[in-house]
Amino acid sequence: MPYLNIEKYYRKALECDVLSGYYKYSNPSLSLHYHEKHLAYLKQAARQARQQVASGRIRILHSSKTAPGQLDIYVNGSIMFSGISFKQITSPLSLPRANYFLEVYEAGQQKINLAAAAFTILPGQETTLALAGHSANFRIMPIQDSSNVPEGETRIRFVHLTPRLATVDIAVSGGDVLFHDISYKDCTEYMALVPMSADLAMRHTGTREVILDIPRQLFSPNKSYTYYIIPSNESPIKAEMIKAEA
Repeated sequence: MPYLNIEKYYRKALECDVLSGYYKYSNPSLSLHYHEKHLAYLKQAARQARQQVASGRIRILHSSKTAPGQLDIYVNGSIMFSGISFKQITSPLSLPRANYFLEVYEAGQQKINLAAAAFTILPGQETTLALAGHSANFRIMPIQDSSNVPEGETRIRFVHLTPRLATVDIAVSGGDVLFHDISYKDCTEYMALVPMSADLAMRHTGTREVILDIPRQLFSPNKSYTYYIIPSNESPIKAEMIKAEA
């Protein structure tokens, strides 16, 4: 049976239950067929629910511009992500609840790892593993995500992943500061907002000197957004932003 999400499994189960009742007297064998499909869909829904409860998700963000070329990511000795480039953020990967060991290698060369870290997957946990820092001090930074948003609201936060950038503020362009004094390796708390569009700016802390304009940002209802402050390849710009949901 092809993969369906839980809601669709229940919908299919209900459809089969209705058809089973419809054919109960006119075609008993067909009624039995639909009844068996009804039970099968219910079992699939229950199995999918158990898997979701017992698993968590990780994704990888490559934010180190000094790391060599593309990167391969191994989890417990098996390759999970291959050829990840600078500025790339992967799709989430579901993993069962367990302890894991992650290693980072230059793509295609599983010799000496560039960085390694142990981590634990807990049920329902969502984690971004950021590959950050300079090549001489390359590290894996776990960042806990949350896609749970109060109905009708939106949330944003910022993560500072640029080693040579001093502390920064995030403000409405030409207006008030939203996040104060964000240092390297800091991850702010989520800020709840009314869904809107806005122009933002990154400033040197305590000043109105703009480091980076962040124009025309759309914040949709029922969404969480994380902005990752990463090194820029374009001189004299010191940093740039990657925006991702959750």
